[in-house]
Amino acid sequence: MPTFTFSMSAEQMIAKARSVKSALERDLTELMPYGVTMEEITAFNTQIDDADALPNDDILQWYWTEAIAARDAKAAEIRTMLGGMVARVENKYGVRTSLIKVMRCNDLARKNAEALKETCQNSIVVLTERLAELSSEGLTQAMIDNIGTLRDELLVLMDDVTEKVRVRTEGTVTRTDALNALYNKMVGYCKYGKLVWEKVNESKYADYVIYDEGNVPQTPPPAVENLMIVNSIVSWFPSPTATSYRVAICVEPSLSVWDQIYSGESTQVPVPLPQTGGIAVRVQAHNDAGLSDPSFTQKVISLTTPSNLSYGSGELSWSLVDWANGYYVEESTNQQEWTEIWNQNTGSMPLTLQSGTWFYRVRAGYGGVFSGYSDVLEIDGNQVGG
Repeated sequence: MPTFTFSMSAEQMIAKARSVKSALERDLTELMPYGVTMEEITAFNTQIDDADALPNDDILQWYWTEAIAARDAKAAEIRTMLGGMVARVENKYGVRTSLIKVMRCNDLARKNAEALKETCQNSIVVLTERLAELSSEGLTQAMIDNIGTLRDELLVLMDDVTEKVRVRTEGTVTRTDALNALYNKMVGYCKYGKLVWEKVNESKYADYVIYDEGNVPQTPPPAVENLMIVNSIVSWFPSPTATSYRVAICVEPSLSVWDQIYSGESTQVPVPLPQTGGIAVRVQAHNDAGLSDPSFTQKVISLTTPSNLSYGSGELSWSLVDWANGYYVEESTNQQEWTEIWNQNTGSMPLTLQSGTWFYRVRAGYGGVFSGYSDVLEIDGNQVGG
């Protein structure tokens, strides 16, 4: 993503360009020895108008945000509808029926739009095969057909989000390139203007000074605060003395590879969330003196289920998974009632076994996002010294 080559807001730069254009018209006679013509000034004015007419990132971001909201609303409608299907299946076959997993309707509330595509398709297959049996629960062919209709509508809205991402990316590149070209042209004209009026007319010389040296910041801005991701929008509080911001993302848990996705004045930016795993966002404020210290935040979409749950040498252990910041171990004597006995960001926990048969399972977590449970580990305390 290209960045501005000037250290002021786009609006300030355009306003300065218009001011310089007026000075060029006033000083045309003095500037002619440097090849400045009225035709060039007219072309410069057109360049200013064209750059000013390009939609800024706030507008492009609004289009993207509206598309995301429409997609998420359709996904919520689908989850509600599928919740009714799950209720019918559970009433007919019991709450422990494996059909819910076959339909991909387990953890329905956590499924994003991408996951719901498969859920809808699998649900259509399962419900169609069992329509006769489930008709006693009120299921009809029209309801099944509606799943396909809603899925198709979701696909259209997902494509629209992708299109808005493309439009925003291309629009941002086009506007940044146009503004940088305008700035470079203005710098050239200001160089001539200062040559003409230096030590001749202080007031007219000042008309060609782009930056007021007395107002140039001596230090980079403070790091941004209150950085957060809500839905797919990252936002932060403005940093004093900042003229722009740089936003970068990383989808590698090692946080080793960062891609800059935004450079501009906005304090809220859409983030392309991954379908699985997590994403880290880094924001830095910028002014003419440099970049602030980075601020970081993360959003986790889904977590892999821990595996290799085992017992030995007085402790339970399991595999760590990417993006998790906690592991929750539960204990049971009957696999019906479970008690949480561990909640730490570790790959093991001490365990003193009592006599009898015990069951254990573990899941990973990050904030309010949890993985599925691991396979249940059964331990006979009588056989291992309990």
